[in-house]
Amino acid sequence: MSHDILSYRAAETAVLAKPRVRTSLWQRIKRGPEAGDKATETRANVRVAIGAMLIAFAIFALFGSADMRHAARNLPGNAVSDVLVDAADRWHAAMERLGPAKLRDTVRNAIDDFRMVQWPWH
Repeated sequence: MSHDILSYRAAETAVLAKPRVRTSLWQRIKRGPEAGDKATETRANVRVAIGAMLIAFAIFALFGSADMRHAARNLPGNAVSDVLVDAADRWHAAMERLGPAKLRDTVRNAIDDFRMVQWPWH
């Protein structure tokens, strides 16, 4: 009997692929590492990188509110940028009121003053 596409025997012996379980990106990332699997090592590295980026963004949002405000004000004028400018202004005002924006300026001024000091051996 021939094993062409219309043959009953060919259809009977064909191996069907297992249905793939669809998982979300977050579920694939948060899966724990399995023994020596490069894909799971990559997922672990992605988890660490996402955590580091979230921490960096949180620090920037707290201490870089003036830069966020400046960037929002440099956007081209339209309805979306008006909302972003308003949100950045309110966020910067809140950070000034709570203190992180003032702390950043204080530290930056202290570093600038230190750099401008005339050392006796120069």
